[in-house]
Amino acid sequence: MRTVEGGRRRRSRREDEDTSGVLSKDNIKETVNGWLSNIEQQIVDLRQQLTGLQ
Repeated sequence: MRTVEGGRRRRSRREDEDTSGVLSKDNIKETVNGWLSNIEQQIVDLRQQLTGLQ
């Protein structure tokens, strides 16, 4: 059975929820750290291209 509260559906049983796509806190941190490392490397590469050191 579902109830509508504040325009959102709420499930009465927790077993029905699919959590297979949910990232853990550690996975999120790892993913964000990977993105930041990638961005830092791209910045280094761009600086080298702009200064002609490549």
